[in-house]
Amino acid sequence: MRTAYLSLALVACLTACGGGSDPIPTASTPDTTPAAPVPIACEQLATGFTLDGTVSATITRAAVVTPAAGSTTPQYCRVEGTLSAEAGSSIKFATNIPMTGWTGRFMMMGNGGYAGGNVSTSTNFLSAGYATAYTDTGHTSTSGTAFYNNRPVEIDYGYRAVHL
Repeated sequence: MRTAYLSLALVACLTACGGGSDPIPTASTPDTTPAAPVPIACEQLATGFTLDGTVSATITRAAVVTPAAGSTTPQYCRVEGTLSAEAGSSIKFATNIPMTGWTGRFMMMGNGGYAGGNVSTSTNFLSAGYATAYTDTGHTSTSGTAFYNNRPVEIDYGYRAVHL
């Protein structure tokens, strides 16, 4: 009995939706298809910007990287920069965007322990078609000393760096 009700509901929905067919566009029907994004050169990403009107971003590098001959890693656009959410906040980041073969997937690489240090590149994920991103979580120390009496760095490390 329950199956009959579900079947009846499905038929009613399809009837109300017109059976799922799209209307044939006419001269009077405006095309509402969004325009495809205009691609820009990697180097054009080297401009500063502001997120949500409060977080400043300084791009320090935007360049195409060509891996060594014989590598399975495709050419990629490497963008490096610093985000600052308030005085004392300095979050370094890097992102790598495949120039070809991007699968539409993204991998944010994590940090262990106190984090800090370099923002590197994972060629394994780039070779698999992923865009990748890294952060130093707002400090370069490999010990807890970076956090002592420094609330902006604590907040960056605690949650803000990964979100931004």
